[in-house]
Amino acid sequence: SIDVMNPNLKAHLSRIFEGYSEVHKDAPKMEFKPPFIPFVHNWDRLRGAEIAGNDKTGKKLLALLIESVEKEVKDSLHALRDLQKTGYVKFHDILVAFRPGEIIIRSEDGVISAGILKRASIIKTRFAKWCDIEVDVVDWDGKNTGYREANWRIEPFDGFQKLSDLVCSPLMSHDDPERVRLQLVKRGKIFEDLRGQHIKHYTGFARSASDQLSDGTKENISMNVLSKISYDCPNREELPQLTDEQRIITVPTVRGFALERKMWCKFKIANTSPITWNDQIFKNLVLDNREKELLLALVARKSASGDVVFDDFTKGKGKGLLLLLCGAPGIGKTLTAEAVAEKLRRPLYRVRAGDLGVTADKVEASLKKALDRCAHWNAVLLIDEADIFLEKRSTNDIVRSELVSIFLVLLEYYEGIMILTTNRIECIDPAFESRVDIILAYKDLTQDTRRHIWYNFIQRLPAETVSISAEALDDLSRYNLNGRQIKSSVKTGWTLSASRGELLRKEHLDLVLGIREKGSKLLGIEDYGIRDNQEGLRAPELSSIGLLVYPDIDSDIYYGPGWVFPMVAVLLYTVLLYHILPALDYLI
Repeated sequence: SIDVMNPNLKAHLSRIFEGYSEVHKDAPKMEFKPPFIPFVHNWDRLRGAEIAGNDKTGKKLLALLIESVEKEVKDSLHALRDLQKTGYVKFHDILVAFRPGEIIIRSEDGVISAGILKRASIIKTRFAKWCDIEVDVVDWDGKNTGYREANWRIEPFDGFQKLSDLVCSPLMSHDDPERVRLQLVKRGKIFEDLRGQHIKHYTGFARSASDQLSDGTKENISMNVLSKISYDCPNREELPQLTDEQRIITVPTVRGFALERKMWCKFKIANTSPITWNDQIFKNLVLDNREKELLLALVARKSASGDVVFDDFTKGKGKGLLLLLCGAPGIGKTLTAEAVAEKLRRPLYRVRAGDLGVTADKVEASLKKALDRCAHWNAVLLIDEADIFLEKRSTNDIVRSELVSIFLVLLEYYEGIMILTTNRIECIDPAFESRVDIILAYKDLTQDTRRHIWYNFIQRLPAETVSISAEALDDLSRYNLNGRQIKSSVKTGWTLSASRGELLRKEHLDLVLGIREKGSKLLGIEDYGIRDNQEGLRAPELSSIGLLVYPDIDSDIYYGPGWVFPMVAVLLYTVLLYHILPALDYLI
């Protein structure tokens, strides 16, 4: 290594080597080590510049320094010149390609990102070796926009590689750097707009975010702040605008909350788009028109006013809207909650009773977290299968009675829209009746409503893949099925017909229904076939058959393994945090 202590020589080198980590003119000495990259990058400039003034000692030391380093940098200078001519480099010479202050492009999983290079270095451990690229990027932590460090790596490679083909490379090494630059600026503007809280549509894969992320906290990152803006500021105009140079180096992902999986994940900015809300779901609800009208009036009033006209005498109590949906499985309770959320243009935060825990402390903590999230995100809260919290209290079961009491208290102080579903209306504690704004009791499906459901699900399929007549719908509607069973049958029948390269016909559905009926009999469910014992329409008896069941036809969601986290509804929420297959809704 070479140490420089002469003040004038240090000042001279600090001007030439500005931006290099080795250069600190105020330090007692400057220390340079092989392969002397600052000298390689600035060799011609170093040889052509002289120390100002009459410091003869400094000038002699500069000449001695150049003479001492020249032999050491000879091979690196040759590699740099070859790189400039051909665009190719060896891993052994990789450091000559990276100059501090340049924009570095990184490509991973089909996504490019950019940063300003601080330093490049070769890291060696006992078992590995790589080139570490340390850059500054622009990020958002929920309150502040600023610079933070990121470390990228280039793994060793054999022979020569084209520099622009490496996972990390200087922007100027690319064939069309201006096109890449404009692409990054465009994405940076989207990043800029996503600061705050939003609900968007997402298509693609998502990675799990840090387990340390939680509500009300931000990930422990070191960031040099560009601006300090409170996350709850009402005016987006108060958020600072970025320059194009800052937009180029914004991070390519934002962090969001996956509503279905209750997980924080990272989502690619490029895959975001506005949500297309589906009002047709509410129209397709199999409910009495008067019930629909009342339901719509209640939720619309609550949504428009943000509060209720009639409040409890106790401050903070009775401001929420509580709906209780009762009925057998598969007749539209959950669909009603989804329809309400779509109609109100709000995310649906769905919690199953089993997700909340079984002990009083766990239930209270989990429920409070869900209530707080929904209040902050303005979401509709759905508690599915809430029977355990609604059952009549008894002195013989103190634990369950405590759960019910905790639930009652939390309900009274919740100010948002909450929807509860239950299959056991007869077991509900009388105390709930006075706290519920409306109880909707769902009757068993009639043949007409079943036909309507068959039609709705079949209509969602690509028209060119279906051949189902009105008479076939009449026949299918006579099977005693609920909505969930009809949906599953259509999905499986469509998969079967597609695997055969055929249009979906009634015979495919008959085959599926026959298999389903056999399975139901094994489970002791006898009332599965045709109502009123009508003859001639029962599905054929079948031996065992293997069917490949694909994802749900109306969501196209595949629950894959590993780091792919699919979800129907995704809440991307960058207000508190700085930042899968298709059709994901999320709040940013």
